[in-house]
Amino acid sequence: MYEQDVIFGPLSFKQFITLAAGFGLSYLLYNQVPQYPSLQIYIYITIAFIASVSLYVAFSVFKNKEIPITQLEEYFKKIKIKMPKEQYTRMIFRKMAEVGSQIQMRKEKGLPVDESFNKVYSILLAEYDIIDLEHTKNNP
Repeated sequence: MYEQDVIFGPLSFKQFITLAAGFGLSYLLYNQVPQYPSLQIYIYITIAFIASVSLYVAFSVFKNKEIPITQLEEYFKKIKIKMPKEQYTRMIFRKMAEVGSQIQMRKEKGLPVDESFNKVYSILLAEYDIIDLEHTKNNP
């Protein structure tokens, strides 16, 4: 499980936007090369600089950290403190659906279900039970 949701292939949303902006700007500069033939070398250097900076920022600054299963419960406790309750509940439901669909997809294809999926799902289920118990206490 990753700290940020992986949205575009192996990239998180922040990584995707950073790369799209960097390479989009590089493409715009590349289209200007025929209009300024005397500045051609400077434009190519600028393109290389922008592309390398966007790669660095996307994969170093916005690095999507994988959370070890042993630290998953602590991670959810930290997030629960930081997030509003409704948003936290939606995140738990979304993660449960995501992991549950992975398990179901593997079963349908006849592949063995990785034990880590089951562990993550059981941790998410425990978090859901805590949320449900808190909701029941507050709304008898």
